[in-house]
Amino acid sequence: MPYPIFPTPEPGQVAPPDAPSPGQTPQEIEIQSVPTGVTFGPDGAIYVSEYTGFPFPEGKARIFRVEGDGETTVYADGFTQLSDLAFDDESNLYALQYGNEPQWKGISDASLVQIAPDGTRTTLLSGNGLESATALTVGPDGDIYVSNKGDRPGQGQVLRIDTTKKVPEPTSILGVLVALMSALGIGSLTKRSPSGNSKFQFYK
Repeated sequence: MPYPIFPTPEPGQVAPPDAPSPGQTPQEIEIQSVPTGVTFGPDGAIYVSEYTGFPFPEGKARIFRVEGDGETTVYADGFTQLSDLAFDDESNLYALQYGNEPQWKGISDASLVQIAPDGTRTTLLSGNGLESATALTVGPDGDIYVSNKGDRPGQGQVLRIDTTKKVPEPTSILGVLVALMSALGIGSLTKRSPSGNSKFQFYK
């Protein structure tokens, strides 16, 4: 799908190393999307997440449903840079966004989104320590395990996200604690996102 090329980077932003020079920038480019995650759904169909190619437009990534005869439809859309997906035992689908915005903007915040069987979406965690998230799995305990900071050698983490806990609303102090614990890779912390309850724990 054609999409306008990204604008000239603003102060503090960095263009990708393979981006053409300003004098060679085309008016639009053909996006080369790739599949990133594949899982079987409770209905027996295959679900595939899409990572849209450069310039990684926001809200253009989709989740496809592939039936046994190969018929393919869009199951859900409106995502950005999907990196993985998985179902739990209650038929909830979890979609992981590698980034909420193109990283050439200098932002690496990621998101974990739950899609209920009726299509209702809940953002369980967005930013707040979740960055450049590359993969997820549903553990035997029902918690979600996410590989975090997958673009940084020696800094990668596995986050354990418990969506059943009800805890106090986050504060600015809590945000500081999250960042500190993320850097140290130790301990656990309970938090609540603006649109849903979640608890996550750092592993290293």
